Amino acid sequence: MKKFKRSQYFQPATLPQALVQLQEALANANNESSRREAALDIIHQYYSHFGPAGMRAEMWKLLAGALGNKPRKKDRHGQNLFFFYEFTLMLMDAGWVVNEMTRGS
Repeated sequence: MKKFKRSQYFQPATLPQALVQLQEALANANNESSRREAALDIIHQYYSHFGPAGMRAEMWKLLAGALGNKPRKKDRHGQNLFFFYEFTLMLMDAGWVVNEMTRGS
């Protein structure tokens, strides 16, 4: 498995204290097993908080805010935002599958 450097992970600017331990466990994992455990813990915590579809409403708010009052599906920026939005929803669905397959492991 690929060796990760701490700098490759999310570098929080204002991470809430409740999430600091999750992020630090992932960033500081020193072997494959602890990295997998830390990653799965984040996935499980995320889905226990948002549920399988809870993030969809929040993602839509982010997209709507980024697009403003005038949807720009036809311009390049709008297309990129919709691509990111839809691909992220697909990623979250994949994350849900991983969450369900690994809960309790």
